[in-house]
Amino acid sequence: MVASPYPYPSGATEANGLRASAASGFYRASMPRLFASANLTAATSGVAVATPLFLRRGERVTSLTWVSGATALATGTTQLAALYSAAATPALLRKSADATSAAWAANALKTFDLASPVDISADGYYWASLIVAAATVQTLAGHLAQTGVAGPVVTGDLNLAVTHGSALTDAPATIATPTVRAGVPFVVAR
Repeated sequence: MVASPYPYPSGATEANGLRASAASGFYRASMPRLFASANLTAATSGVAVATPLFLRRGERVTSLTWVSGATALATGTTQLAALYSAAATPALLRKSADATSAAWAANALKTFDLASPVDISADGYYWASLIVAAATVQTLAGHLAQTGVAGPVVTGDLNLAVTHGSALTDAPATIATPTVRAGVPFVVAR
């Protein structure tokens, strides 16, 4: 959620130790990795989880990477990620292919390549969304915010994370009726 200091140039480190990386190229994260210390409660099967990511004009997003928590996915039928606009009612910009029943182990990265790159035309908070339908939906690594601060605190604030939709098997055209979620997932846009 922090607009700065992301992205870091290749090989950069943060002086206070919150993030050290030798990653090359562009990426944005929903939070420093150190803050992703919670095993977040799984969303209901078929309900999307979304969190804002600050993106700048001229950046190109090709994939979204999520990290499962302590519970692995079991008997999956839908697994896809989507990037939504920075509009008041976020509109679908691009989604990944559906990974359907592919395995997703506990404490594991899963990268969803978007169908085609998204070139960011304006600075803003875009929404990374994950849709999973399964007998057991995996938990996610992230940060558990206090309920009172998960939603807007002052005018202009965004929700830290939301759920949206129900019985989803595909990415909806918009995030139209979000529900505030205290569990903020860790996600990386590349």
